[in-house]
Amino acid sequence: KARKGMFVTVTGGPGTAGISFADSYTSGYPKQVVDRFDIVFFDQRGVGLSGGLDCPEAAVEYYSADARSETPEQQAALAETAATFAEDCVQEMGNSELLPYLGTAQAIEDLEYFRTLMQDEKFWLYGESYGTQYSQIYTDKYGAHLAGLILDGTVDLTLTGFEYYAQQAQAFSDTLTATLEACDNDPFCLEDIGGSALDAYDGTEAALESAPIPYNFPLPEGGFEERLFTLADLEVVASGQMYNEGDRMLLNRAMASAAAYEDLTPLARLLHLSLGVDPQTLDVIVDPSFSTGIFYAVECQDYGYPGSTPEERAANFFEAGEQ
Repeated sequence: KARKGMFVTVTGGPGTAGISFADSYTSGYPKQVVDRFDIVFFDQRGVGLSGGLDCPEAAVEYYSADARSETPEQQAALAETAATFAEDCVQEMGNSELLPYLGTAQAIEDLEYFRTLMQDEKFWLYGESYGTQYSQIYTDKYGAHLAGLILDGTVDLTLTGFEYYAQQAQAFSDTLTATLEACDNDPFCLEDIGGSALDAYDGTEAALESAPIPYNFPLPEGGFEERLFTLADLEVVASGQMYNEGDRMLLNRAMASAAAYEDLTPLARLLHLSLGVDPQTLDVIVDPSFSTGIFYAVECQDYGYPGSTPEERAANFFEAGEQ
């Protein structure tokens, strides 16, 4: 069969190592695509085989911190947490001199250089989630070299960073509410949780706002270890479980365990998965398929935020976040 050229996939993130997803993605492509195209995946600048830059230790500390910003004291504490994360993440990644060159505007030049090396005048480009951000920026500059463009879960590049995150926060909130309502509308789920899932979540959240809740985590050698579950932990779990139906189902099951049996272990196990830590030792497990450091290195450069100093940018961020 005649070759139809390259079919390039840009995965989400930013920060995902595209090559690590190549097998699973390609297995879902129609046979006609695999037979007729040269399938291309790549690790973006700094990610995986293109640098392996990441800061998992700093990320776990950051996501485990209290993220409330409702009072001036909480805002000051959160700003300090963010500043510490930025410093620790850059130090853990190393190669800080690369930071100005990790934005999407620079990264698309790598794909264009690859195209010229392959001597393909035109190719097909497929992007999902952040990959649509990358693909739109490539298209804006090099669209003449595309035979076709496919965008899946399109990022609206007309939005400012503040507008983007406001929409994202609303979408997560709406999805969480719909997830809990789905339990309330299912007789079996409703019976398991012993009442409204919405009420159970709100009750757990209210309790955690007052103080962390102690729980006993089972150890493989037998016995238990007393640990604390925090409001930040609940927020990490809730947001991390919103991406697909299976994860949302697991959240409802974990909430049922917490509400009906006062057992926070299932929520804790979901927390360990979201943070990427060993459930027994709480040591960080490095994930070669994703880089939190590159996520922030790309997004902060792509969007930028108003203010001439970090302090001004933080103040503007809190003000925009009021909604």
